Amino acid sequence: MSARVLLCAAVAVLAATPGATEHSSGSAVQRTFLREPTGPAFPASSRWAIDMMDLPAAWDITTGGAPGPLIAVIDTGVHITPDLVGRVEAESLVGADPASDAAGHGTKVAGVVAASGADGIGLAGVCWSCRILSLQVSTGGTVSADLIAAAVNRAVARGAVVINLSLGADLHTNAERDAIARAVAAGVVVVAAAGNDGTLTPQFPAAYAGVLAVGAADRDGTVASFSSHGPWVGVLALACAGVLDARDLVDDAFCGTSASAPFVSGLAGLLKSLAPAAKGPDIIAAIQRSAHRAAGSAHGVVDAAAALVAIKKIKPGSTGQTKGALLRLVRRPMISGVGAVGARLAASTGDWSSPITSIAMHWERCTRTGRPCRTVSKSSTYRIVRPDRGKAIRVVVRATGEDGVAVVAASHLLPVRR
Repeated sequence: MSARVLLCAAVAVLAATPGATEHSSGSAVQRTFLREPTGPAFPASSRWAIDMMDLPAAWDITTGGAPGPLIAVIDTGVHITPDLVGRVEAESLVGADPASDAAGHGTKVAGVVAASGADGIGLAGVCWSCRILSLQVSTGGTVSADLIAAAVNRAVARGAVVINLSLGADLHTNAERDAIARAVAAGVVVVAAAGNDGTLTPQFPAAYAGVLAVGAADRDGTVASFSSHGPWVGVLALACAGVLDARDLVDDAFCGTSASAPFVSGLAGLLKSLAPAAKGPDIIAAIQRSAHRAAGSAHGVVDAAAALVAIKKIKPGSTGQTKGALLRLVRRPMISGVGAVGARLAASTGDWSSPITSIAMHWERCTRTGRPCRTVSKSSTYRIVRPDRGKAIRVVVRATGEDGVAVVAASHLLPVRR
């Protein structure tokens, strides 16, 4: 049984940095009067943080409607803070008090998603009137992947339109994957934290097909040093948030991809409130298409106001189901040996994110620029011959995952001496 950990990070407090300058993401939406949070605890020094996602312009369009969309927070439970009153439904899958949160993690996640910004209390979340379905799967520490699967099924049954998963690990399970696949097929937006390893290694549930994986962005719009990253990460959102904790006290140091993911879940709620007929793939497409390009993710830093403009241009259901392979390349194949006539080369098959059901490899002779190439052998090793002089050799691997989708990867070119 695989276990997940809660994805917080002990990093610098970005949202409360003294003297922070304002930063705008350059949304196409122009407004004369922008909606501002009224909570007295909202620090002026975190002005740049809400501007980075262009949230004031987004709130000028919608703050979530009434009643707001239902967003499932699968976590350690949610203590009902003053700025969440009347909008939390709670269940426990571990036999604890469903309204409790001993670890405090789920409460902070829910605050980022949906803390009201218009009640003069506490701090502001993203979707001010969204409703929270708290599904408690842990009281702190590790979380069973099977229990997460059960909670995902429960969230779908309860009518959640967004599911937030601020937890993960580098192993996957069939039960978790299948539950998420059913949620995605039902049109639910599944958002998951990418992880805090600072590596390219895919984390689950974020790396499952159909899930919107969220990495963390620093204040300059680049990927945070601690954030997991790579093409399997869909978008980046703020690395830190200011929230009320389970004691109703201000915590302006809630950092990590655990904080980044609920920014995007809250945005998905805003999009759903503006376009009720939109399905999960439509909402994900609007978020990704409107993001500002940045290294470390496939699409870049989210822009809330631009996403709200984008969703209006998407015909509901036109984007189809989100597709993608479960199997992902973590480290490309490698060749061992020297590039000289007579030398025998061996190769690794590369590292992959999940189990491989079949794998095949072949060797190619290429020009030194990599094109064109032609197959010269399908054996597990290759002996360099005279026609290879002045050329380059590479190995190509075709791996098939449990979902039946094949992924092809090639090694770097090995130049052969003339």
